[in-house]
Amino acid sequence: MKTNCFHFLISVAILGILAAGFRAESAPPSTVNNFSLSAELSKKLEAYAQEGMRKWHTPGLAIGIVKGDQLVWSGYFGYADLKNQELISENSVFETASVSKTFTAIGIMQEYEQGKFQLDAPVNQFAPYALYRSGKKSCRQVTFLDILTHTSGAGELMSWRQIAFLIPTLLVPDNFERPSLKALFIDGIRPEICPGTKFVYCNFCFGGLGLILEQLSGETFNNYMDEHILKPLGMTHSHFYETDDIIKNLATGYTQVLGKYEPIPFMRYPVTPMCGLYSTVPDMSRYLIALLNNGRLGQAQILKSETLSMMFTPHYSVDTRLEKIGLCFFIQDFYGHKLIGHDGANPGYGTQMYIAPDDKIGIIVFANIMNDSAYEIGHGLLKILLQIEKQERDFAEARNLWQNFIGDYGSIEPELLTDLRFYQRSLGVYRIRVKNDQLWMESANGYSPRRLRQVHPDDPYFYEIIIPDSEIPRYLVFTVGENGIAKSIKLGLNEYVRVARHF
Repeated sequence: MKTNCFHFLISVAILGILAAGFRAESAPPSTVNNFSLSAELSKKLEAYAQEGMRKWHTPGLAIGIVKGDQLVWSGYFGYADLKNQELISENSVFETASVSKTFTAIGIMQEYEQGKFQLDAPVNQFAPYALYRSGKKSCRQVTFLDILTHTSGAGELMSWRQIAFLIPTLLVPDNFERPSLKALFIDGIRPEICPGTKFVYCNFCFGGLGLILEQLSGETFNNYMDEHILKPLGMTHSHFYETDDIIKNLATGYTQVLGKYEPIPFMRYPVTPMCGLYSTVPDMSRYLIALLNNGRLGQAQILKSETLSMMFTPHYSVDTRLEKIGLCFFIQDFYGHKLIGHDGANPGYGTQMYIAPDDKIGIIVFANIMNDSAYEIGHGLLKILLQIEKQERDFAEARNLWQNFIGDYGSIEPELLTDLRFYQRSLGVYRIRVKNDQLWMESANGYSPRRLRQVHPDDPYFYEIIIPDSEIPRYLVFTVGENGIAKSIKLGLNEYVRVARHF
């Protein structure tokens, strides 16, 4: 699942303040460090990364691969600064974006280990003021589990009133101090639907979780992260705030307009717990090793094994065949391999982080552009590492059922604040139709229709969403009533019910 901190709210504004552009390089320079992989495998990884940069359009790329308790391969490709021809290197700093949330979650679970709260406890009991303020009296209170699984009922914004101070909430000028989390959340987060109703990715909920961490620990969020996670793991070049070293080595973020890479002006974000971590490949590799080894790196133990296992256990899903979420970490079956991780995107940056615990492999991919490149390249590299071959399917699909699937499907709780991403993807509805003896999914936003292909011969309700040349598997499940007619479709962590015709 692709996740980004500010979605369309800032990306539109960025296009109006871009500087001169740079053409994409056809052959990006590279530096590869192969510590223990075979020469053949190393060459495959390097060649794929270079081809992926051209295919998915990124000026710079940084990759780290760990196995067991070692960094076994790293690769640095392209440019950190196109104008000055500065290359990506092991010192290059990137914004990790929403991967930051996993650190916030680990911090709060360290407090859980000390017995300071239970996962089903209302969050407001531990806040300096009423943090969650639902207008529906019939709703129960928001709990820690709700926030960690993005099922709190709150959506993209804290409330509609936040629009009036959106920019001050999302951006901090260079010559201003960041406002405190206590000040930022004084207006509260206002869920539009009852908690537990559905999955709604909530950025500001993790900002609020950072405020709760401050209350529980008696430390500022930034200091807590430094002292209890980053320093113990030896992540000496990583912080939730800007240092001289970070500013000096921060890779320039880019967007692509009319075939050119356009640099994005540097931005500072005040709600750091949701997307504010700066880091490097060597530092994030240490984090991956700790995640793969029950929370331990050398003498440092950032979480108990059983706590981390609980974070990696599914706590919410809409179907066992689809993606699940543990405590902040997303969980999926990747061609028979269990993957646990998180991705992220800030304007100018993309991050993909995964561990495959049964295979003892971890990967971090940074790109200095906010598009699909980090996600696509990350999944492609995993296919090489896990030796996943293209799967051919030659069985006859259950075409006799397709007429029962045809229809329009929309949100269970159609509240705009909790459906902003859904409306951007589909304008609020998906359509299933049959065309040329194939099953297709369409949306009203003008995106290309996606073919649906049955995954298993003995499961006529489970389909893969085919996107040509994409490395990322995407699936859909139909649920049917007693009459055999589909009543909903399930995608990722969401369910969409049959609605009246919309387009």
